[in-house]
Amino acid sequence: MVKKFEEIEHSGTVPNRWNSLGAQKTKSAARREATRKKAAAVETNRSTLATNEEELKNLSERRRQSLDRKHAIDSRLDEITAEMNQRNPHEHSERLRDELAQLRDEHKGGVEGRKLWNERIKELKVMIRELKSNELAGVRGRDSRPSTPRKGKFLV
Repeated sequence: MVKKFEEIEHSGTVPNRWNSLGAQKTKSAARREATRKKAAAVETNRSTLATNEEELKNLSERRRQSLDRKHAIDSRLDEITAEMNQRNPHEHSERLRDELAQLRDEHKGGVEGRKLWNERIKELKVMIRELKSNELAGVRGRDSRPSTPRKGKFLV
């Protein structure tokens, strides 16, 4: 009993089977492994977030370009119909009819494409919101810590 008290005074801890050197090393290894797994999960989620944000940016840009093209098509369609209304229906050139049909098809295809893109944009926004609020809640958007130690006051 006296030896135990002396050991407690000397080491500062109560000796038992849970705080031996072997147990401490096992716990330390388990902590490092858990930290490594969490860091890997965070990095995976960060890369997923970056991928989703990049896809969202690309789809939004394509949608904007498609809307610009739609406005150009609409103005050209108005020009063609105005030109066709001024002429006799039998005098319409084959070129105008072909251009009109082509522009209408392109307009229809653009509408269908934007519908698909809008659905995907909604899905991406939900996925990004869920990632930020669940898996990446409280985590920096990117790891701003340096990969190598900086020389400072406490580092030699």
